Amino acid sequence: MDDAGDGSDVECRRVKTQKSRCKRGDVASCVEVGTYYASRDRGAQAAPYLSRACSRGAADACDYLAYIYANAKGVRQSYTKAMRYWSRGCQLGSRSACSNYDLAKARVRRLRKRR
Repeated sequence: MDDAGDGSDVECRRVKTQKSRCKRGDVASCVEVGTYYASRDRGAQAAPYLSRACSRGAADACDYLAYIYANAKGVRQSYTKAMRYWSRGCQLGSRSACSNYDLAKARVRRLRKRR
């Protein structure tokens, strides 16, 4: 698959179809494309799709996007963005995002106390 570099023709067609659906506003398709790229360590390609899904209410997309930013998975590391996306995911009901947000807040507090 040219688009992802390592898949079958069927997979390639599916990703292209999902990209098209995402552009037309299908949030589930945005999540699918974003997680497809993220699972292949292509965070820079995943981020726009996950961001679109997160902004349209997909809590798990917010959590995944925060992970990408917190761990610099193909994007410039940004704890600020990670915290923002975890917070948004938590507000939307993702237990994982809430847990990650709480852990990150605790870590920030510990780091500030050391100063």
